[in-house]
Amino acid sequence: MSTVSRKTMNRFIDCVLRVMAAKPFLYFHQTLSFPNPDFQRPMNDPKRAKETFNRFIKGVIKHYGRYDMAGLYVQERRHDGTYHFHVCFLFFSPNNLPYAPTRMYRDMKTDIFKRWKKLNAEIDKCSRGGNDLTEHQFNLDSAGYFCRAVIVADATVRKETNWFGIFNWHLVSNRSIAATRAEKKAVFDRFFVCEDKIDRLMREYNNQKLLKKADTEGDIPF
Repeated sequence: MSTVSRKTMNRFIDCVLRVMAAKPFLYFHQTLSFPNPDFQRPMNDPKRAKETFNRFIKGVIKHYGRYDMAGLYVQERRHDGTYHFHVCFLFFSPNNLPYAPTRMYRDMKTDIFKRWKKLNAEIDKCSRGGNDLTEHQFNLDSAGYFCRAVIVADATVRKETNWFGIFNWHLVSNRSIAATRAEKKAVFDRFFVCEDKIDRLMREYNNQKLLKKADTEGDIPF
């Protein structure tokens, strides 16, 4: 579970809406997980995880940037305290792809996994199952997936690493305009949870437990 500020979330929502408006030709979603040999070396250091990711993404941008590819990433903290990443690879020109259209998914998947595997070789072998690339349409469901484990608070302590980031943003910004406040609020209300909402939901949950107990015991707790 990650906690981010409302300001950060508004920036993320703006990015999501602008990517949708820019209408990428292809969207690949890549999960990047770290190896954990014998479950004894979990990646629970966000700074070290980000350093490895930065080396990875710099190489990817250097190679694929010439092909009109932009994207964004999210650094996610699992319930067990380990970190992994979700990356969106967004291609905007069907006439400027790094591989033949019929081989695009297969060759992209092979190359990305190879790059991540090489960076983590000193730890252990990376699992293909935990480092999968899939093809999707980029829409609001994408935002909902990335933020399914996020709490938005009015104020947060500044972290060592950013929760999300973007690269080659000019490919998106040149094809879109900033989202309005109303548009961002509509997406926020649809997908994200604030601390005050969590308190309300917990009260409702506890009340339901009391009512269920009262129904079982034949007593009303109010």
